[in-house]
Amino acid sequence: MSHDENKPIKVLEFYSGIGGMHYALKRSGIKYDVIGAFDINTNANEVYKYNFPDVRLMQKNLEGLTVVDLDKWAAQCWTMSPPCQPYTRQGKQEASKDARAKSFLHILDLFSQMKTPPTYILIENVKGFDVSDTRKHLLETLRSRGYSIQEFLISPVELGVPNSRLRYYLLAKLNGDKNKSLNENLEFENIESKSISHYLNENDESFDEGSSLISDNVLQRFWKIMDIVHEDSIGSCCFTKAYGKYIEGTGSIFTKISKSQAEEIFKKIKSLPEGQNEEQFQLLRSLKLRYFTPIEISKLLCFPDDFSFPDKMTVRQRYQLLGNSVNVYTIGYLMKEYLFI
Repeated sequence: MSHDENKPIKVLEFYSGIGGMHYALKRSGIKYDVIGAFDINTNANEVYKYNFPDVRLMQKNLEGLTVVDLDKWAAQCWTMSPPCQPYTRQGKQEASKDARAKSFLHILDLFSQMKTPPTYILIENVKGFDVSDTRKHLLETLRSRGYSIQEFLISPVELGVPNSRLRYYLLAKLNGDKNKSLNENLEFENIESKSISHYLNENDESFDEGSSLISDNVLQRFWKIMDIVHEDSIGSCCFTKAYGKYIEGTGSIFTKISKSQAEEIFKKIKSLPEGQNEEQFQLLRSLKLRYFTPIEISKLLCFPDDFSFPDKMTVRQRYQLLGNSVNVYTIGYLMKEYLFI
């Protein structure tokens, strides 16, 4: 089933966050109309409203929705990025038993009863969702209603974006003619990998290198476990909501010094005798290690240049929201190449 390209597709966004799915729709090139967006997070909603002031944005618990509500919307497309905590490696991995999965399970229950279900559905979640009982229930529900399904595990680095963010994606189409399985061996053609330099924001008037530099205390304690990247790097670690608060496993650290220069400095540090702490510290300082700014991370997540945060949003809040967001380019690519065809 294909859509009429002359008419906009009516879209409902569940767990709309800071607007990643909306920007992906823009990137896909289709005509669309976001007729409603739902999220319970106050800060995320402030950012969404700041960038999409004309969308009807509803801050409400999805468990309060009814079948009548969803049928009245009569949306042709649903986009969803449900809470990932029930499926993450760091969590208890309770999946459907986790209270944070209840709203998604409620939507599935309503969906199974609808008279006017959407033609298209796109769902994003973390690696781990793909082996959960929630996914099994999702597939059973979709197939019982006649949807064809495609599933993917993709990281942006496969599409040339220098950031690792492996995620599970499900694309479902009502009465579609494709049925491909998880872990399909995709071959991305003509992909050019861009370096970190394309995503830096140091020329922005709001950039303050001093406030972004790693503090002396953090530098001394954690330099051995930092993932350090450079302007010519073609990769970086996944940024989480704890970036800027913790070091290990939360995202990469940047230095303007070249990789070869940095390696020489680390060689000097390791060759120092025990007790040469001050000299070691001065060498570490010379690296000028700093955090990526929120806008730089948003660029690595492929948000467009016109995306911005309300001025009152703190740096800490911005990191948290970005850590819970999606990669815009990956989703836009899947929409264009696999969903809306």
